[in-house]
Amino acid sequence: MDPALITGLKQVATRYGSSFVTTLLSVYEVLIARITGQRDLVIGLPAAGQSDMGMKDLVGHCVSLLPLRTVLDEEIPFHEYLKERRKAVLDAFDHQRFTFSTLLQELNVPREPGRVPLVPVIFNIDMNMDDGVTFTGIRHRFVSDPAPTNSSNSP
Repeated sequence: MDPALITGLKQVATRYGSSFVTTLLSVYEVLIARITGQRDLVIGLPAAGQSDMGMKDLVGHCVSLLPLRTVLDEEIPFHEYLKERRKAVLDAFDHQRFTFSTLLQELNVPREPGRVPLVPVIFNIDMNMDDGVTFTGIRHRFVSDPAPTNSSNSP
């Protein structure tokens, strides 16, 4: 993203008491709503709750999805929507001990190959991973390898 855009988004986040990630998520939700015409959305937000569960020494890819539902109201200004999302995201993180797998079991949602149930869209951002990861005594390098997409296969 353009550095000026990032700076502007960070200023918006600060002005309205939101995190940068929640601000980006809110912008993403508005974009998805405009592209699809849908106002009632569920977007998955990856979360690793092991620090919340007292598992600070656990090693591995322990990520669960937080399904975040939103109903966009075109009548409210973005900064009001952002305030609503800030609260919803914080509430969702309060419940991250209840894993996505457990939620699917409790709701008796069948699994289908090739799609994530309940969450048709996932929002994921790795903040500062290229310069913010340290492993004492181990040499490492961060490589980002996003999954390729093929827009011609989109529904």
